[in-house]
Amino acid sequence: MLFIFIFMKFSLFCSYLECFNRFSEVAELKLVWWLEVKGMIDIRILSSNTNYAAYRVFKLRNRRTIGFRHRAVGFHINVGGITSTEVRRVSLDPSQNETQHVREREDRWMEVEMGEFFNEFGDDGTVQLSLREVDTSYFKQGLIIEGIELRPKDTGS
Repeated sequence: MLFIFIFMKFSLFCSYLECFNRFSEVAELKLVWWLEVKGMIDIRILSSNTNYAAYRVFKLRNRRTIGFRHRAVGFHINVGGITSTEVRRVSLDPSQNETQHVREREDRWMEVEMGEFFNEFGDDGTVQLSLREVDTSYFKQGLIIEGIELRPKDTGS
């Protein structure tokens, strides 16, 4: 089970139908200076000896999006309590994103790869994933988060 912890002022219900997809609730960022969204999963429910990619699934409210159009957000992954470092910085705006492709999915949500990790033994512990944008010199608004997907990463072998 994936747990999403939201540490900012979010509305858990969207007022328009297009927000709803697989889940009855999504998180919509209203207006903040500092953004940090964390999720974690018990590593024992993942297959061992498997490389995983983590994907943030989201939308941007076109007219009400502030602070994401020309600025990158940081993604962090922490496996088994090892201190996390920023895995990558990515613009969530698909028109600004040339190297870290934001991709529109068939369900009309967008996704971006946060990073990857290897689950060697599947021992006790958690995988913690976070999105951070803590530059307080501007407001952030209009990000709608459906969740995080973990998928086995094709190793090409």
